[in-house]
Amino acid sequence: MDQTVSIAIISASAVLSGVVLSAAISIVLLFLNRRHQKQMLLRQKYEEMFFHFSGSLQWIQDLQNSTSRAQLFSHAQDPLSRKALTLCLLYFPDIVDKANAYIQAESEYYGFVVSSFDEAIPINAGGQVGVKPEYEKFINNLAMNKNELENCIVAKREKYIKS
Repeated sequence: MDQTVSIAIISASAVLSGVVLSAAISIVLLFLNRRHQKQMLLRQKYEEMFFHFSGSLQWIQDLQNSTSRAQLFSHAQDPLSRKALTLCLLYFPDIVDKANAYIQAESEYYGFVVSSFDEAIPINAGGQVGVKPEYEKFINNLAMNKNELENCIVAKREKYIKS
């Protein structure tokens, strides 16, 4: 084989090796970038879920400050805890049970407040239910479920907020 053909073969092999190596590096970088983007999305959604959960705590105050049935009915569902649950259903399945339990406790507390409220008494809903013997049962159940959800969110954070 003459020298020109050998040089051409070596040059072509070098170019082909460079293309293959470049493609392999691109594939690895693409894989790493997608994994990083997924982690960033999970982190963002986790923070969003926690902000919705934290905001849902205001619902209790709003419900207790109600002075009419119309106000009570406007607080029938807590939209922020529902948003937190939706994010759990979509992204964080291992938190769904605690989020459902919290929403169930909110619902039970709401039912207690509505059934105990009397518009003829000139005191807000929180003042009226606070003197009922069953109040401790409902508020403690709500607080327990809130704490369990909060503890679950904190315990699972390392799994979801890697950056």
